[in-house]
Amino acid sequence: MIIITDYSIKLNTSKAKNDFDALIKFRKLYSDLISSFSLSSIECTCGSHNWHMHSSYSRFYDFLGRKIKVSIQRIICASCGKTHALLIEDMIPFSTFTFSQIIDCLDDPDFPVDNFHRSFLINKYYNVEQNYRSYCQINRRNHMLIFLPT
Repeated sequence: MIIITDYSIKLNTSKAKNDFDALIKFRKLYSDLISSFSLSSIECTCGSHNWHMHSSYSRFYDFLGRKIKVSIQRIICASCGKTHALLIEDMIPFSTFTFSQIIDCLDDPDFPVDNFHRSFLINKYYNVEQNYRSYCQINRRNHMLIFLPT
């Protein structure tokens, strides 16, 4: 997975606890950033910079009991055939919650999330250092993470 960090326009989903439009904007931000991003700036583990758009998959984010679908772009290295998903900062690999939402849930007992998810998030993240990279690391499964500053 390649996670694009430090981009100039960020949307922190925690600022909009009661604003579903924030996640709609997050989806648009993701789409706009990926479409304007130069793939040649990414170096594959084989050393190549020769990437092509490969496919996409849907990721659903939970927000106040509603789900929003984001189409996650995948790229493929033309030299070695490895594929990677492109995520942007605040997206956690294999999670339906963003980093901001997880932090809010842990810090705010009134954060609007059902008890099952609150318990799950507390059990998984409570004793983990509260930073974005740590949360990504425990969710990466067996996939390599590449943090790519813009």
